[in-house]
Amino acid sequence: MMASLSELVTSIESGKRPRGGVGTITNGVLSIGAEHIAVNGTINLTKPRFIPRGFYSSLRKGKIQANDILIVKDGATTGRIAINTRQCLQEAAANEHIFVLRTDPRRVLQEYIFYCLRSPFGQAGIMSDFRGAAQGGISQKFVKNIPIPVLPLDEQRRIVGILNRAAKIERLRKKSQERLREFIPALFIKMFGDPVDNPLGWAKEKLGRVITSGPQNGLYKPRSAYGSGTPILRIDGFYDGNVSNPASWKRLSLDDSTLRKYKLAENDIVINRVNSRPFLGKSAIIPKTHEPTVFESNMMRIQIDTNRLLPQFLIAMLQLESIRSSLCSNAKDAINQSSINQDDVRSVLIIVPPINLQHRCVRTINAVRSMVSTSYAGNKTSLELKTTLMSRLLESVA
Repeated sequence: MMASLSELVTSIESGKRPRGGVGTITNGVLSIGAEHIAVNGTINLTKPRFIPRGFYSSLRKGKIQANDILIVKDGATTGRIAINTRQCLQEAAANEHIFVLRTDPRRVLQEYIFYCLRSPFGQAGIMSDFRGAAQGGISQKFVKNIPIPVLPLDEQRRIVGILNRAAKIERLRKKSQERLREFIPALFIKMFGDPVDNPLGWAKEKLGRVITSGPQNGLYKPRSAYGSGTPILRIDGFYDGNVSNPASWKRLSLDDSTLRKYKLAENDIVINRVNSRPFLGKSAIIPKTHEPTVFESNMMRIQIDTNRLLPQFLIAMLQLESIRSSLCSNAKDAINQSSINQDDVRSVLIIVPPINLQHRCVRTINAVRSMVSTSYAGNKTSLELKTTLMSRLLESVA
């Protein structure tokens, strides 16, 4: 059975703040705004804001209860959603940028509606009511645009239970990745010291002395060339020294000579040469690819003398903030972006410990990565199940 969300809603309201805002208030009752609604559907209280308790007591609307759904109603994150689990907010109010939504518990579970609203069809329904420019927003009428499959409550509980488990596994996976991101630089410094200070006195070289090919800037093609053909690695395709899922990469049409010139090989290293300052100089090592792949113009590619320096060891070193700062020390700044050049890459000083110690470091890093990967091998299955369930809802809507 299908129903419009408007038929299931018992209340949808927005809150407010006292005149003059809440910037100077350091305690009281939590005031929840768009900045507190995280992309993963949780409430982020890293930077809490407060309203006076007396003002909270006077509110007739916008007080947040357990399991309320919070929806950003305007601004850059319009449509972002969170749910107030019982373990989260005990006492809080929404501000003027948030809708607080409650539904009829006799017909639907709040968590079920939460997942429906975060699905592609839910987000499409919300944003179909968007009005205005970039800082526009939605009205309460958005609830008329969202069809909801009203399943039996037991079936809703089963779906919510599975989706909750998948979300928990995803949170654990991300936490493990964050710890791994912190662990590898710490391990490197524990074994070799900071390469810039070089307290253990390792041999130092300019990176250019161990490069056998490159630096080579990547390929530029106009937007019209993209569509099908050869995969291309772009700057959004790698983080923390590793490339992301190649299946998500864009493709473009290339002739054979261009493909040969820009084709990536296993253990190549790419370095971001044009970006905003926080991401400038990020790098990644290329894994074995299943089909020819090229790289974009805002990065450069190098190949390393593996008799002197292991690519896996170098990529671990390049993740250190001290080395990245050294790499970007002569960066040129322009409006909204900065850049480094090939000489900046060649001239950065690195340490070159004995090759057997490099192998030991790489083996340790790989062992840690393997343990993390094995621990969360079930994550893929859980996420696939989550996608299947949401697809089922989509099919019901269709």
